[in-house]
Amino acid sequence: MNSLLTSLTYLKSLFELDTRVTTVIEGEGEEIDTYKTNQYPLVNLSIGTSTVGIGEVKHQFVAHVLTQRSFSKVASSDRFNKNDNKLTNLDLTSDILIKAITNLKLKNNTSDIELSNEPTLEAIKFDFLNTLDGYSCTFELSVTNNDDVCSY
Repeated sequence: MNSLLTSLTYLKSLFELDTRVTTVIEGEGEEIDTYKTNQYPLVNLSIGTSTVGIGEVKHQFVAHVLTQRSFSKVASSDRFNKNDNKLTNLDLTSDILIKAITNLKLKNNTSDIELSNEPTLEAIKFDFLNTLDGYSCTFELSVTNNDDVCSY
């Protein structure tokens, strides 16, 4: 059935459709290379838990959408925005996730993959070696389980 790989590949393709996304990787956060400045905004997909039900399999994936923070050497008189682009980064990365969530809810696909949760976005500020900002969220994707148990 390959529902895990099918779901992960579909989620990856949704993020790759967004022209603002430069890199999509799968793995744990330690694998993110914070020194390569040309790979951001980056989407890191991690495989979570799976639930097998009658007629469906649900897979959870955690998506971290991250971009590098830059600092201005000029002192800012705007105390709200400080001397960095944190708020701009958070705005961009949340919008990338919102677009992916919207596509999952509205877009038909040949693999019959559906979003089965209401994802919550969680801000990431100065994480992963203190250089990245963004958002994470958990996607639970449901895939029809049409395996014939008699074939086992």
